[in-house]
Order: sequence, then C-alpha cells, then structure tokens
Amino acid sequence: MNPARTPDARTSDARIDAALRTLDAALPTPLDEHARVRADAALQRITAQARAPRNGAARDPLLPRPRRTGLRVAGVGLAAGIAALCVSTPSLLGGGGTAYAASWTPVPTAASRADVSAAQEACADSANSLLGDGGASLRPRLAERRGDLVLLAMDDGTAEPAVLMCIVGLPAGEEDAEFIAGGGGGGVVRPAADAVSDAGVYEQRTPGDELSVIDGLAGEHVAAITVHAPGGRVVQATVQDGHYAAWWPGPAMREGTEPLLPGGGGGCAGECDGTHLVPAYTLDVTLEDGTVLRGVSAQDL
Repeated sequence: MNPARTPDARTSDARIDAALRTLDAALPTPLDEHARVRADAALQRITAQARAPRNGAARDPLLPRPRRTGLRVAGVGLAAGIAALCVSTPSLLGGGGTAYAASWTPVPTAASRADVSAAQEACADSANSLLGDGGASLRPRLAERRGDLVLLAMDDGTAEPAVLMCIVGLPAGEEDAEFIAGGGGGGVVRPAADAVSDAGVYEQRTPGDELSVIDGLAGEHVAAITVHAPGGRVVQATVQDGHYAAWWPGPAMREGTEPLLPGGGGGCAGECDGTHLVPAYTLDVTLEDGTVLRGVSAQDL
C-alpha cells in the first residue's frame, strides 16, 4: 500500500505539473490555418527523429525534401523536391526587428566576400542542424544582397546534394550578421539543363514586416528568373552556380482549396478539409538561347 501523500508532497507535485505544462507546445485555443501548419510541421519534426538520416545527419521536416519525379510545365522542368512551407511569426524563426521593405530592392546586387563570410558564420547552426558534422562540407553557391539583407544558398557539391538557404540581416558596413531564417534538405535531385526545381518557401507574416524567401536549383542552361509575386510585385531572382533565390517584403502564399500532392506543404495530403496555403507567385524562366518560359507555377506540380 502506498503511504498517504503529505501536503508538502502534493504541493511539490502541483509545482512539477505546472512546470511541465509550460513546456507543452500545444496551444490552448483552437488553431487557425497558419497555426495548424506550424503545429503539423512541429509534429513531423518530432516523428522524423526515428527515421534514418543521411550520412548520420538529422533532416528537418520543415525543410525541402527530395522527390524523384517531376512534371514539365510550359517546357521547363520543375523537378527535385517538394516545395516546403514554413510560416513564421516573430516567436519562431527570426523576425520583427527590421523594416525589410525600407531597404529592399527588386534587383539584387552581388554580395561581397565579407558579406558571404559573415552570413556563413551566422548560418553555421542551421548547417550543423541539417548535416551534423557534415555541415562543414557545405559551400556557398549563391550570394546576393538586397538592402540590409544577404541571402546565401549552399550545397555539398554532390550529385544529389544537401542544400541550405539562409538569410541574414547585415546592413552595409557592419561586420556581424543577424540570423533571420534558414532551411534546406538532403538528397535533392538536380534538374535537367533547361529546368528549375520547385522552390522551398519561407514566409514570415509579421504585420508590417512581411518577408518571403524562395530558393531552388537551376539547370546549367537557365540564364535568368523573374518572380511575379502577389500584389503585382516583380522580383529579379539571382541565378548562380546551379541555384536560384530571391526574397521580397510581402507574401508568397495564398489561401486555396486545391488538392495537395502527398507530402506537400500545408500539413495535409490529397483532398484537404477547408482552405490551406498554396504558392501565389509564378516564375518567368529565361534560357541561354533566349527562350522565355512565362508563368511557370509551383501549383502545377
């Protein structure tokens, strides 16, 4: 028989219970669509820990995952990886402290060597999270500056590379970069020479401080990519060393009811109940021979 619990023991149990409840990730109120996306992604992160990682490294389920099949849309291949959606608020990845729109430019400039070095240092934790000790194998492939932000894309140089996107705050003349967001994945299939992959998407919806980032792989014959974002915003992406990427101070996604492919973003597969987030941007892809493939949409995958 268990001995009777004393008042002191009951008080201690109550304190432990209260402390544990503060660690509960579940919200006490019903979830809206955006919160449900984050909750589903967090659940995937937890359950993914049991899966065998690539080269002993963990894979973050919030980040792009490989897909072995792809469709050609308007003559350009959108292959290599399901677009990953991460919707953030200031309490999640980065955010809130910088008026991104104030310094943003639709056309990027090249990042300097010092910019790249500072961004790599700020992104080191993301690289190590993606590849563990193998994070040191990632090399910068694309680097651009738009105003106060520097966007970096890295991979490990393999045939099916591990890739990492990272964006940092780094006003011109400063030496220390501030991490804003990062994402990536392993075993991504490189697209054909005249193709691009569907993009990984990061979207921050901080009121007055919205931020969207897309990044993907580009074939060797892809010369330029123009992004047509919501609200009529036109963005020139950077295309460099097999990657393309861009960011802008506004949304990349919209509420939709279209069925999602199994494993797609938005926290559901096949027919979803109600609305979910789908890409709201399109790409114009220019090839080296001057061919322009207009209106390429990730929603066609």
